Amino acid sequence: MIQSAVFWTDPNNVDWMRSEVQKGRVRQGWGFEGCQLIDHGVLTPYEDWARSQAAGILRFWGEVAPKDGILNRYRILMRMLQLQRDDQLVIPSMPASGILTLARVRNGYDFDNSHFGNALFYKNNHSDFIHYIDIDPNKRTEIRYDFSPDAKFIASKFSYYRSAITFARAPEYRAAINRLFGEHLPI
Repeated sequence: MIQSAVFWTDPNNVDWMRSEVQKGRVRQGWGFEGCQLIDHGVLTPYEDWARSQAAGILRFWGEVAPKDGILNRYRILMRMLQLQRDDQLVIPSMPASGILTLARVRNGYDFDNSHFGNALFYKNNHSDFIHYIDIDPNKRTEIRYDFSPDAKFIASKFSYYRSAITFARAPEYRAAINRLFGEHLPI
């Protein structure tokens, strides 16, 4: 069964996030060296991930992360592993306020460690946007929130879907997303 998820991106990096979406990557933060969810096909143990996460937060943000905050980040990111080919992403405020992007998952979760040690990448505040979902850049579209009754309904419920990644569970919400995808991005 095709799943639908509301997938928020960082509004402070919208230009870069949009360029990444155009290249086929919808990124999430909280990714430092050693913080991949899957390493060589094996799920990274939570304890190892949490140690790397705490070290990254201290190194790049200068903060000591509370254990409950690290656990919450882990739980949110683990949702990325549930996304599979042809699942539907609704990305609010992308590329701007009042516009959403619809995208289809191509290959699911990946971790981009190619930037580790790249001072320019870190300087540009992209240091922790290492987790991403691979989408098909040819199967995405941008729609204004007021484009149609379904788009309005979907946008009106974003306040209920404020976690970084939230799966659509309410039947009427899923139905509206399915209709919008059916009109604009059929499989």
